[in-house]
Amino acid sequence: MKIPYLKISSQVGAGFGLVLLMTAALIVFVFVRLTIIEKHNEKITSMSGANAAAMHTVNVMTRANANLTMELLLAPEQD
Repeated sequence: MKIPYLKISSQVGAGFGLVLLMTAALIVFVFVRLTIIEKHNEKITSMSGANAAAMHTVNVMTRANANLTMELLLAPEQD
C-alpha cells in the first residue's frame, strides 16, 4: 500500500512508531499475565498440603523467568 502524500522518512518513522507501540503493548500484556499467574501461584501455595513446597518452587521459577524476560526485552543490543 502506497501513501503518496508522505515522504519516505515519514513512512519509516510511522512504521518504527508502530513497532514501538506494539512492543509496549506486548510488554504490558506479558506483565499483566505474569501478575495473574503469580496471584494464582500464591493462592495455591497458601493451601496446606504436600504440594505446597513444589508450588512455591514454581512460583519462584515464574518470578525468575519474568525477570529474565523483562531483562531480555529491555537490554541494550550488543554489537
